[in-house]
Amino acid sequence: MAHGAVRVRLDVIDVQPGLWLSAAGTRRFAYNWAVAKIRANANQWASEAGYGLERAGRVRSSSCSPAPG
Repeated sequence: MAHGAVRVRLDVIDVQPGLWLSAAGTRRFAYNWAVAKIRANANQWASEAGYGLERAGRVRSSSCSPAPG
């Protein structure tokens, strides 16, 4: 079964567009925060590998993907 995009026209009241923009901004902020945390963790992991630390002694990976290296 294939899933595709659905387009729906919405009739909004005067207050709703501002609320939607606010919600989208909050969602984007949370996404960017999470990406920054995962990148910082990956960079720390890579740095510790460069110091010669064994896997068990390194910071734990916080991403959903397998630990790098």
